[in-house]
Amino acid sequence: NIAAESLHTAIGAMYEHRTYLPFMALSIMLAWAVVYAGRHMKRWYLLPAMIMIISFASNTYSRNLVWRDGVTLWSDSVKKSPFSFMARRALGVAFLVADKKTEAIEELEKAKKLNPRDPLIRYYLGAACFSLKEYDKAVDEFRAVWRRGFEAPEGKPPVEEFYLAMAMPLLAHKDPEKGRK
Repeated sequence: NIAAESLHTAIGAMYEHRTYLPFMALSIMLAWAVVYAGRHMKRWYLLPAMIMIISFASNTYSRNLVWRDGVTLWSDSVKKSPFSFMARRALGVAFLVADKKTEAIEELEKAKKLNPRDPLIRYYLGAACFSLKEYDKAVDEFRAVWRRGFEAPEGKPPVEEFYLAMAMPLLAHKDPEKGRK
């Protein structure tokens, strides 16, 4: 089962959780072997098992430190797969959430070079530019989103709200003509 799941397929998601069920039988056999060795053999035979368990536990703990926040998780993903636009997009969004807007723009620009047709990249890039008050660039990105007929991600403001927020100061006192456009 593990060998079949390890084959390269064209799907975009990883099904890592499918390896845990086949591993259950092996885990039960290993636990039984340790218990058997403890009851029927000399105790010093347990030392290699204990060293292995402590080693695996410490490696698991150190590996799971990657999950402490979105930036570390997605930075690790980008490091492992630098040409994945999805990993770069997720890292850009993680930077936005962490309020690191310039880093977010850099990552989203890299993701846009990898896949310029992805509306989510353009949406988040527009949102990052909007938050830095780079309105011309934000408008360009939002227009690209709008042309594709993309709706905002669930829980995020629609593109129309960004346009309204950009137009209001221009209409109020700076440049009414530009605000109307």
